[in-house]
Amino acid sequence: MAGAVLVVGAAGFALGRSTASGNESPIEAAEAAGASQVRLEAAYDSCDRRDSGGTLTLADGGASIVVDTGSEYGSTAAMDCVLAELGTKQSIIAQMGRTTAMMGVQDAEDDGLAYSWSYHPDNGVNMVIEYAEG
Repeated sequence: MAGAVLVVGAAGFALGRSTASGNESPIEAAEAAGASQVRLEAAYDSCDRRDSGGTLTLADGGASIVVDTGSEYGSTAAMDCVLAELGTKQSIIAQMGRTTAMMGVQDAEDDGLAYSWSYHPDNGVNMVIEYAEG
């Protein structure tokens, strides 16, 4: 466990150092990046237990969560759980809810995370949640 924390911390430091803005120190940026990674993994771990439909995948070495509900009839319970665990803003959730098949891929960014999703009745909701760049 301590080794995993060290790896996450080191990766967060490197990422933070390369993306730090003028308003935050490299250490603050690294802490924020590390916290995001822990949040993604924790959200996945918490919600995967409730995912009876196999809609969630922790991908890219824990750097992203992929959601695929399979069809309009697929369960969104695990997706809803992840969004709640991550503290996703209601405005982003509302954007997701009003997405139609004709709109294509939609994007939003908040709190260091990037959300990308689409919807089609035949395919359901397809979403990727990952670290926001810079």
